Amino acid sequence: MILDCIEFLKGILRDIGLKKIYDKESDVTAFKGSEYALILTAEKETVDYDGNKVAYSDDFVNGIRTYHIRRYKTALTLTVRLIGKDDVRVVGLKDRFLALLSSSFTNEENYRIAVEAVDLRYIQDKSLLTSGMGYEVDIRFSGGVFVTRQVRLLTGIDTETSILKKGDG
Repeated sequence: MILDCIEFLKGILRDIGLKKIYDKESDVTAFKGSEYALILTAEKETVDYDGNKVAYSDDFVNGIRTYHIRRYKTALTLTVRLIGKDDVRVVGLKDRFLALLSSSFTNEENYRIAVEAVDLRYIQDKSLLTSGMGYEVDIRFSGGVFVTRQVRLLTGIDTETSILKKGDG
């Protein structure tokens, strides 16, 4: 899930006009830019057993029902550090980033990953900044590990049934 989430964030950062986007802190110190974004990866991803059926689809031609079951719920928090030349520019970056941050996206396996901004901090600590001003935005992603199960649909059932009254038949 982490790679999907990083690519999702990079797409938004490119859309707000940032050309320098890093996902390693060592890159920032090596290439010091006046305006950039840094995606800090989380130390851990939480996993909880779920087992809920989240969706199903029927294939009437082949007589198959496909269940998509979320075996585990997963959650991950990534931090995006937005750095600009001055306060006005960095506030604009933050506002555009949050405006483009959708509530979910679909990964390559066609499963939904929920997205939520959970914390926002103005950076004043000069040891974190190579230049300018900044904001840190914590983004929580919630998804899962899914399995697919297929079962045969019942066929040949007479849909026209009659109700028997007491004494009939």
